[in-house]
Amino acid sequence: MADSIEPVHVDEAGYETHPAFGVVTVSRSHGDRRAVFQSDIEHNDTIRLRVFHADRRRNLKRDWVHPTQRILEIEMSLAQWGELVSSIGIGSGVPVTLRSTESRHHIPELEFAPRVEVSLSEVDSAVDTLLEDITTSLTDVEEAIESKAGIRATRDAMRKLRSCVENARPNARYVVTALSEAAEKVVSQSKADIEATILHAYGAVTGVDTPAALGGQTHDSGRLTETRTQDSHEDE
Repeated sequence: MADSIEPVHVDEAGYETHPAFGVVTVSRSHGDRRAVFQSDIEHNDTIRLRVFHADRRRNLKRDWVHPTQRILEIEMSLAQWGELVSSIGIGSGVPVTLRSTESRHHIPELEFAPRVEVSLSEVDSAVDTLLEDITTSLTDVEEAIESKAGIRATRDAMRKLRSCVENARPNARYVVTALSEAAEKVVSQSKADIEATILHAYGAVTGVDTPAALGGQTHDSGRLTETRTQDSHEDE
């Protein structure tokens, strides 16, 4: 069954609207440090992506497209933005922070709760469990020997202890790998923020714009604002 088609609506002022008309803008935000979803550090520099409904007007032999009502605003760390633009069609998506939607114009700030603390807690718990199992098995061996429980009971206790010791290596390797991955993620997030701070300082001194790939304001976003202003003046 074919999708329904709705004609473009044109009002008395010549503005065209349609439910499918939209505009997206990307900008870099610099300000107080704040938390974003699934990031282990707070950020001064972030990327904001906004999606708007749009209208269109024909004037001076060209189309003027203007953003109207905001549909969605999301915020990302620079590391998340880099992951997003470099992983198109790969993986299950990149975590972002919702700042506003059509149904909820203001979404509360996130409490800063680094996930690396969860990783550290899990490492502590895993190590405690590992040591507890070995200690328990060693106690069983000692009791079997001291109580003269017999060769079979002593061998069973020693077999259990040997199993705990043999399992300690892969279990410890898994714990270290998980902690290493968490640490690498924090380093990656910090590196992106440090680079952004350097670029921001460089731009402030030299007047050179931040590259658009790092969330600098693009010419298209500026043109949308400029043409809307120009179009308004022409109507006067």
